[in-house]
Order: sequence, then C-alpha cells, then structure tokens
Amino acid sequence: MPAPHETDQAIRSQASQLGVSLNWHKGRMYATRSTNQCPALEAIIRSEMVPATETEIYAWLGELDTMTIKRKATEFDALLTLEAYTKRLLDFPKDCVHHALLVKTWKFWPAWSELADVIAPLVAFRNDALHAVQNPGPPQIEAPDRRPCGKDRASEIMQEAGFTAKRIADIQAAPPTVAPSDIDAGAGHTASQRVPYSARRHPDDIRISRLRNPIMRESMGLTEAQAQAEIDAILNGKSQEDAA
Repeated sequence: MPAPHETDQAIRSQASQLGVSLNWHKGRMYATRSTNQCPALEAIIRSEMVPATETEIYAWLGELDTMTIKRKATEFDALLTLEAYTKRLLDFPKDCVHHALLVKTWKFWPAWSELADVIAPLVAFRNDALHAVQNPGPPQIEAPDRRPCGKDRASEIMQEAGFTAKRIADIQAAPPTVAPSDIDAGAGHTASQRVPYSARRHPDDIRISRLRNPIMRESMGLTEAQAQAEIDAILNGKSQEDAA
C-alpha cells in the first residue's frame, strides 16, 4: 500500500497532466489553468479518499492491540473501544488510516485524540485539493485601501497602531529634558563631536519617562500610585540636590 505522501504526489502529477495548477495563496489552495478539467481531477481525488472496510480496520486495530501496552479492560469494554474507533476511522482514506495505525510506532494504545492528530495532516492535502477543484478560479485579491487620509481616518490609523488618546497624553506629559545644544555647549562638545542624545539623558529623567508610560509601568509591575510615589521621590531628591 503506498504511503499517504506518495498518493498526494500522484494526485499532483495527475493534476499536472490534466493541466490544472494547484497553488497556495494566504493559507488556501486554489485550482487555476484548465479549470474545465477540474471535474476529472475531482473524481481522481475522491477515488483516493475511499475508506478501508470494517473488516480491514478490525484487523489493523487487532494488530495494534497486540503491539501496544493497554490498560486492563473487560471484554465488553474492549468491544466498545473497537466499535468506537472503527466508526470514526471509516471517515478517513484507507492509506491514511493504515499509516496511522501500523506504520507509525505506538508504545501505548493511542487515545482517539492522539490518533486524530496523526491522521489529520495525512489527509489535509486531499481535503484542500478537493475544495479547490470544487471551487476553481484564482484567489480574490483585495484592493489596497486608498481612502483619503482625513482627520477621522488618521484617528483610526493611530488607534490601530495602539496610540490611544491617553497614551499620547502620557507621552506629551513626559518631563522636558535639557536641549541638546545646551548640553553640547556645557560639555564643550562641537557639533561633530556630539554623542547620541539618548546617551546624554540623565538616568532619573529616563526613569521618570518610563514610570509615566502606562505600558512600561505595567511591564515593571507597578500601579499608577506606586509609580507616582517613585516619581515624587526622584523629584524631591533632585530638589534637595539643587538646594544643596
């Protein structure tokens, strides 16, 4: 029995022979070129999605049972498990079920969720290809938003970027720092010798700016009241230094 990936490759090859192109766009498969051949390709895909018979599944589950560690159960419980698994496995292609049960190695008897997680990617290509040939055509590409950027639209853009009115007010309320030109003059630097402005800011000014920024304050685990108390302490310390 061919492996699921070999079956998928055969479907791709037959699609190519029919002139149908299966391509992905933004997480979805589309069928383009020679779309009049999509019904023929659909029939091929459906032929590869035929499930195993109940007898085959019973036999595979029995073989899996002999090769795995399983909790003790009564004969009645074992029969219920067999019936429940068989009923669900009839919804999947034969080769995918065979691969999940007997090709993949299991140490313990798999829970249904574990088995379903193994089967899902094996059958994903066929499901996507089937949907594509049933709805052929190129993807619909949305036109870019070219609305005039008026006051209302500018406000929407700012909100989408996370710049709320409160955040803007907090940024504007940040304490002023000494003008770069004054610092350069006091330090005796020429224009060509200037160091980055961020490197010249006083550590207390940087700390106060962070304490006044809601996002930074939250990352530090401080409430607004705690941050304000620390700001007051820094400013009081500055006042005492100036007085001295």
